Amino acid sequence: MAISNSDIETILVTAKGDHIRPKTKGQQDYIETICKAIDKLKSAHNFSQQQLDWIDGIKFYLFNVYPPITVNTFNEDSRFKSNGGFNRLNKVFNGELANIIKELNNYIYDDGGAA
Repeated sequence: MAISNSDIETILVTAKGDHIRPKTKGQQDYIETICKAIDKLKSAHNFSQQQLDWIDGIKFYLFNVYPPITVNTFNEDSRFKSNGGFNRLNKVFNGELANIIKELNNYIYDDGGAA
C-alpha cells in the first residue's frame, strides 16, 4: 500500500494524537508498516463492521504512538478509556482483544507488516 506525502500530512493532522510528529522519511516508512500490519490483520479475520471501526481507531492511535500497543493501553489512554476501556472493547472482540493485539504487534515487529 503506497501512501503519498499528502496522505501522511492528512494522517498527521487529523489523527487523534496528543501532538503532531514531524513528517520524515522514517515516519512515512512507519505509517506504511502500520498500514500493512493492519491490512494483514484484517485479512486474517472476518471482523464485524464494529470491530473494523475499532481496528481503524487502533491504527490511528499507532500513527501517533510507537508500538507496541498493550492491553494496558486501553485502560490508560483516554481515547480508549473514555469508550469503556479494555473490558468493553474485549466484549466487542468476543473476548479475543488481547490475542488480536498480540497478533498485530507480531505483524508490526516480526515481518515489518509485510502482507
